[in-house]
Amino acid sequence: MVTVGNKSFKLPAINLVVRCNAGKSSEYGTGHLVRSIKIINFLSKKKINKKVKLFLVYYSDNQKIIKNTLKQLKYSSCEIIKLKKLSEEIKLMHRLEPHIVIFDTYNTSKKTIETLKNKNTYIMTLDNKGKGNLLSDVSIFSLIEPKYLGKVSYIGLKYLVLGNHISKKSLFKEKASRVAVSLGGYDKRGLIFKILEILPKISKDPTYMLFTNHNNINRVKKIIKYKHYLDYKIEIYNYPNNYYSLVKLADIGIVSGGLTMFDFLNMGIPSLCLPQYKHQLLNIKNLAKQNIILQGSQDMYISKNLIIKNFNSLYESTKTRRLFFQKSKRLIDNNGLNRIFKIIEKKVMDIKL
Repeated sequence: MVTVGNKSFKLPAINLVVRCNAGKSSEYGTGHLVRSIKIINFLSKKKINKKVKLFLVYYSDNQKIIKNTLKQLKYSSCEIIKLKKLSEEIKLMHRLEPHIVIFDTYNTSKKTIETLKNKNTYIMTLDNKGKGNLLSDVSIFSLIEPKYLGKVSYIGLKYLVLGNHISKKSLFKEKASRVAVSLGGYDKRGLIFKILEILPKISKDPTYMLFTNHNNINRVKKIIKYKHYLDYKIEIYNYPNNYYSLVKLADIGIVSGGLTMFDFLNMGIPSLCLPQYKHQLLNIKNLAKQNIILQGSQDMYISKNLIIKNFNSLYESTKTRRLFFQKSKRLIDNNGLNRIFKIIEKKVMDIKL
């Protein structure tokens, strides 16, 4: 609002929509929502010399599992809109009249983007395999291999959106004393129960930090009361606010292959990685070939024997853990958010209201 004399005028705003999916459906999980929230929080902190109104539009087939994730949105002025049906997406976009839309939906239809392009909307897509990419102004691929490219495409881990507040571990411990088990915001394959099955067959010495969610916490608590877990030091955390601070205490990670894996690598935590979805498997295989992680599956098949073998290898070999510690920290430079912001900022400044 600006005031001239006795009159006040409302400044026109650039409407920027971040559109994502989350939930139980195939390839969703909570990673897209987490990344979208990080982008909104980052945009809200950065000063752009134009007024920008932010919207988070999300679709979820399970509100319960994303309830705590939404609390990470720290920008109170952002309008949050839940899309009840995917079929209502185009109608909603017409109502919002966005100047810019960032799609973090994994598979955006060509029809949706075509409709928006007819209104001269600027489109950015993130790790999107849909044909809508063909019409996007910018497509960014940091987690999956490109299938359809936009007019301009940016590819590689340098565009990873991780918490830029996360600091890398500076000290390497010769003996591993804490193991963090974190298998994503929505453990679609129930991998935490696979880990609990093999726990009695691996070392009792370290403390095991289990990060759970609303779907599995009660069952996890019940299982660890059985007698063969009594000699193990187990800590359970359910969506803790200090998640990253707790994870940073770990000397080894047992993690899923999405953004969780890259968060652990970014901090320098030697990790054993398991795929929740097929697109995660490719990243796990590539990193295993580079001697940066160990794989705990035979393709998508979760092999208990392989998990036991590779965990013991990681736990017992100081040399392997030190190598992973050093190589993983060099993998990511933590500037992905800033690179994406600069692309958005340039477009915002080009828009004439």
